[in-house]
Amino acid sequence: MVTPATTELSVIAPPVAAGGIGRYTETLCDRLDAAGARSERWPIGDGRGPIAAAATAFKAIREADVLVQFEYGFFRPKLLIWWTFLVPLVVGRLMWERQIVVTMHEVWTPETVGRFQFLYIWVVHFTIAATATDIVFMTPESEADFRAGTTTTTHQIPHGVPVDDSRDISLETARETFGYDEMDTVVAQIGYISKRKGTETVVELANQRPEMELLIAGGARRSEDQPYVDQIKAISGQNVQLTGVLDETAFHHAFVAADVVVLAYRDIRQSGILNWCFAYGVPVVCRSIPRFRSVASECSGVVLFNGGPEALGEKIDIAVEARDKLSGAMQAYANQHDFDNIAKSYLNIMGSKTASDDSASRQV
Repeated sequence: MVTPATTELSVIAPPVAAGGIGRYTETLCDRLDAAGARSERWPIGDGRGPIAAAATAFKAIREADVLVQFEYGFFRPKLLIWWTFLVPLVVGRLMWERQIVVTMHEVWTPETVGRFQFLYIWVVHFTIAATATDIVFMTPESEADFRAGTTTTTHQIPHGVPVDDSRDISLETARETFGYDEMDTVVAQIGYISKRKGTETVVELANQRPEMELLIAGGARRSEDQPYVDQIKAISGQNVQLTGVLDETAFHHAFVAADVVVLAYRDIRQSGILNWCFAYGVPVVCRSIPRFRSVASECSGVVLFNGGPEALGEKIDIAVEARDKLSGAMQAYANQHDFDNIAKSYLNIMGSKTASDDSASRQV
């Protein structure tokens, strides 16, 4: 019997403590290793300077083919460190004939950063296309938004739902964490707070409905988001709880504590929080933007609203009333998009002989 080849991978990503992409990478690496890879994580960002970024890139590509989980924020300020990170990757690709796969978790557009700033973002996109052997997009919308002409091979692999990473937590325990009773109606917004997530719309609704408990389970990730968090605090009533940034345990408890999660995002191409909602089977009320409309077309557990607090309140009422039915739809979607299939798709891209033949069907 021939022993299958093991795929060696250097995975470059933000640290777990940095948030969504860091957590995603930790889960992905676990699944990659379970599927027959041997991955080594190389954290980047989190205050590391240009010399550290360059050293990380060089050491990672010297060891193995590279999988980069790209985030605009880990090359701050203003992505300037990207250039010191890029050069070693280019050199390593030429010296050792390495494969470089870059995953774009989201793609910034002129609407995201402004037309003038997007000129620089486009240059960054162009350099990604020129450096990578493969680019992975999580949604068709993101690939269309990339806007940098490239002959690089592209793939579409969904984010994936971390079903196996959800925890067995009782409702009583979860609600005790935040001081709620089991009979309370708890509406939650979970994750880092920023203006693009539309938190003020949810707070305005809570102020109109004192019987509703609003759990804002998160805080500012970046210093520039703190003024918006302060604004939210200033307009919040007694039935609004702002937790600040959560530890790992409380993060999981927030999903179990919620009757419904609200994602009032104004502009997003991918949401890790939505995937955690699938994993925990908690219904979601989302603003009707392209990404959420696309997901809602596949899963009836995602309820869309269009408008202000009144429209949001109507949809929350529907979701609370039909919670059990919607929860079942969320769990069914989760089982169809679990991380094991996502890992196999990555291994197919990286040329692994350990991935099963049918895993190619997971690339969409």
